[in-house]
Amino acid sequence: MSSVATPWELPEGWDWAEFQQVARVASNLVDPAAFQESPHIAPNHIESGTGNMLNYTTVAEDKVRSAKHRFLPGHILYSKIRPYLCKAVVVDFEGLCSADMYPIESFINTNYLHRWMVSAAFTEMASNHDGRTLLPKINQEALALLSVPVPPLAEQRRIVSAVERLLVPVTSARERLGRVPTTLKRFRQAILAAACTGRLTAEWREANHADAISGLPAYVPASGMDDVPELPEYPEHWRVTSVGACSELVQYGTSEKADPTGVVPLLRMGNIQDGHIVLDDLKFVNEELPGLSSLLLKRGDMLFNRTNSPELVGKSGVFESEERATFASYLIRVRCKVGSVDSRLLCWWLNSPWGREWAAKVRTDGVSQSNINGTKLQQMPIGVPPLAEQEEIMRRGTALLALADAIEQKAASARRRVELLTQTILAKAFRGELVPTEAELARNEGRSYEAASELLAELQASANGDAKRPRSKKSPKRSTASGENLLEFTDGS
Repeated sequence: MSSVATPWELPEGWDWAEFQQVARVASNLVDPAAFQESPHIAPNHIESGTGNMLNYTTVAEDKVRSAKHRFLPGHILYSKIRPYLCKAVVVDFEGLCSADMYPIESFINTNYLHRWMVSAAFTEMASNHDGRTLLPKINQEALALLSVPVPPLAEQRRIVSAVERLLVPVTSARERLGRVPTTLKRFRQAILAAACTGRLTAEWREANHADAISGLPAYVPASGMDDVPELPEYPEHWRVTSVGACSELVQYGTSEKADPTGVVPLLRMGNIQDGHIVLDDLKFVNEELPGLSSLLLKRGDMLFNRTNSPELVGKSGVFESEERATFASYLIRVRCKVGSVDSRLLCWWLNSPWGREWAAKVRTDGVSQSNINGTKLQQMPIGVPPLAEQEEIMRRGTALLALADAIEQKAASARRRVELLTQTILAKAFRGELVPTEAELARNEGRSYEAASELLAELQASANGDAKRPRSKKSPKRSTASGENLLEFTDGS
């Protein structure tokens, strides 16, 4: 078609086609009541940018009630919402897909079309045609007009084979890099556990003597707090006391409404991330806020998230900035007494495996959120090392956590290079630079071949129901299972 967009010049024997010429949305709405044990595939079951299927559930497990499209083996499931996320997968089983997906039947090589649909070029085209602002979505009319580079059918197979071969080590690297965050999370938790129980400085204590901190009362379990996890066995000279005994100030934040602009940043629960306070996505309060001076943070203050989801309630971070800032009412500020416990060590204790278990046991659960009030926080037990040992713990622990951060940054950089390599391979594939073209091979072998223009003419004739459509004698029989059947099409394709 002359109206087809041509993003770049194609090799000899290739042609640009509209998506609707080489595939169709295989609409087939069915009642989910008859498919309760069938897989139910939604966009969140597809990995972004890779074309890989993640774990999925059944129609019954997802409590599907409304009509859904039934897909068949060999279909491509494509997420029509947020097309920039690049989610498409080829299925080898049948099931139902959510309303946010298109089941695609391909009239050319299915795996070739699938690779094109997870390429950066196709994703950019689809993203430029989404029809919403809040929830971008590409409709069927826009999808039908997107361009597809079509090589001869035999070349499509060779391209798919080459891409899959080249992506084997890339996929292996991606999978290994994908395990790094989980490994680092365990490593960080091990560091915090060792730091807060004395294991991190066991060697140091053998060579150094430090007296226990005096003046801290011994920990006495509060009434009704019998479900506190069992405390670890602390080293000699560590004082087991309570958070309240170590604190000179335990204070709730302001309930004042924040604005996108202003003078004084208002820290919220989203500003506490992975044990740190990050000054991103800030809201602000007016400088004339009553009582603001008493709510301004000081360097070294710890913020405790008292209200959040059950998994996140109790997360904590230390304010390390010299800038003026205050904090919201669902945060609690703890300022430690001089000569008691370093606020960073207290933060590590709260974020450690023991601290997370404590939060899970003492929290009060609501409908969707949980709460740990200031009284419970002050009653929390903590083992306090001598001051000299605290300094050594912070030195060693900080160095190890910095190592984890450096590894994480390198892994993220490697992941970006892996994704770039994937898209580089696909870009070469769809410019005819990955394998010899069918035109080249035909010339070298002294034979004819079916060009893409002939293939597209056959598809058009089939769509028009023309029994006398052109047909290359040298075209092999195409199997329905591989998505290459040019002989039979349903009405409306």
